[in-house]
Amino acid sequence: MVTVPQKVGFLATESRYLVENPVVKDGQVTSITKTYTNETTIDKTPISLGASQLVNLDIKRPLSGTAETSMELSTAQYPTKLSSKVDDKTFEQAIAAVEKLIEKQGTQTVSGNASKSLISTRSYMIIYDPSTQRIDRVDL
Repeated sequence: MVTVPQKVGFLATESRYLVENPVVKDGQVTSITKTYTNETTIDKTPISLGASQLVNLDIKRPLSGTAETSMELSTAQYPTKLSSKVDDKTFEQAIAAVEKLIEKQGTQTVSGNASKSLISTRSYMIIYDPSTQRIDRVDL
């Protein structure tokens, strides 16, 4: 039996920037192009959400990772020794999935002559539910 959180959350911040890039012709700035870019940062420290619950650990089927089990039986076929080695990669898999989700949003590089101004920020929480393996985004 082990205690596990119902859900795990990660704090994230999305920042929106105005990028102004001067257009230079014959050494003179002729115009300024304006584009917008979003950048997302995520705190990889997991936050336990909801009430924890006591569950049976099924070492034969870890959510993500590997498990090795050995058992010794008495002559009457009762277990006398049980050992296992579990390499649980659940949180690593959740963080990797969140990072891939954020990478899909993309980032834009800014040239050396461009100026970058912060327009807005918003924070939200990415919630991972280990029982359903679902990832949700909740605005704060």
